[in-house]
Amino acid sequence: MSATEHTQPRRMGRPPKAAEDRKSATMRFRTREGLREQLEAAAEASGRSPSEEAEVRLQNSFKPDPLQRLAFGDGEDAKKFIIKLISAIQIIQGYENPKGCQLGSMNWSSTDYKSHFTRTAIRAAVRVLVNDALPAPVSAEEAGLSPEDAKIYTDTINHMHDFGTEYAMLITGQLPRLAAALNADGSSEH
Repeated sequence: MSATEHTQPRRMGRPPKAAEDRKSATMRFRTREGLREQLEAAAEASGRSPSEEAEVRLQNSFKPDPLQRLAFGDGEDAKKFIIKLISAIQIIQGYENPKGCQLGSMNWSSTDYKSHFTRTAIRAAVRVLVNDALPAPVSAEEAGLSPEDAKIYTDTINHMHDFGTEYAMLITGQLPRLAAALNADGSSEH
């Protein structure tokens, strides 16, 4: 053995794991007793240690909620629009005028005057939000399309307008015969 081999201390314990197999740094934090008990019970039910259970739950908190993913896909525009819409509805329902009179209502379908006020405000808010989030499409001329492409573009814009209108009417019960036909054979012309 050479003199240099004796000067470096020998590592004790098992050899270090590869970087991809190592856990990240240790984190310490405090929790309320009830949360600790819930975490331990969940860990036991899942067959993990409390530390592993906490890590899995933290990782999952950064993943999109499956319901949110179903509703919005990966579309941030849809998510932002829906959040603004929900916010507007909540504020309108609880609205009080400067004199402290409650004008908003949680019940939109009622015939009382507060429901009329609420529906009016929500309709106005939806119009503004839709116009902000969904600007009107450009014309075929503005898009600089050839006459042949302009016809296809215009026909497609009109088709999608009709489809959106028809679908909204369908899901709101305004097209009962179409709904019955779809339920009978499961098909649609779109």
